[in-house]
Amino acid sequence: MENTWRIALAEQNMDLGAVDRMVFGKDTCHSFLALINPQNEIVAELHGTTYYPETSQLMRNGQSAQSYMGVIASSVNLLADFEAVCRDWKIDSYFPRLKVVNSNGSWRTNLAETMQTVMTGTKHEVMTEWLDACALGRKINDLDTFYTPISYHNDGRQNCNAVTRAMLHAMDSHVEQDVFHMVPHGYENNIWTRQEVGEFDTRGQYSEADMDAYLTYVKSNISRHMPRMVDHELDYRAEASTAAMVLPLIKRSL
Repeated sequence: MENTWRIALAEQNMDLGAVDRMVFGKDTCHSFLALINPQNEIVAELHGTTYYPETSQLMRNGQSAQSYMGVIASSVNLLADFEAVCRDWKIDSYFPRLKVVNSNGSWRTNLAETMQTVMTGTKHEVMTEWLDACALGRKINDLDTFYTPISYHNDGRQNCNAVTRAMLHAMDSHVEQDVFHMVPHGYENNIWTRQEVGEFDTRGQYSEADMDAYLTYVKSNISRHMPRMVDHELDYRAEASTAAMVLPLIKRSL
């Protein structure tokens, strides 16, 4: 339809060779969401990724010795204690965090192996849900929690796929895991159930000005290789949010 907006679920193959197929029976993926306008253009993407406080650097993957220390801790259900000790010892800046980022236009869709539409509607219908997801992303970033790509425990899998699940939940789009073509390890983690995050549903209370401010925000991004963290965006729940903030650039591209 001429005025139809869409949200698509994208899967990017992790390319782990035979390892993930041996463990899960098929390839694993990095998943993310894309906002698509009626002209079939990618307006923005929402990703869960890693952020290193020590270097102020975003990275596409979290494969590091520090992240796997978190994997071990989470697999024995001691991740919260491990994080607390690292903070007490003031060494937590060496450990990657789980962050939600927002891109300007297409950033990873050209690398996606599959994309499927999970929501369609008018600009107001679709962007209302998209902005709710951005708002929930702010809450996730406020957790400042360690990034753990894999874990024995569902709640310990604090990665991109856990973010995708939370974003879809904020959008009132309940996509079951068997809809995926690959294995979204971490998708079982219901991040929004944490007390600090909670449910986030504005029930469509966004004005046309709010939506246009967001579109201006993503268009103002200087480089598609430097997505901005969602926590720097406008807080669309605030009563007086009319213009995008001036944001610092991430120091290095991914």
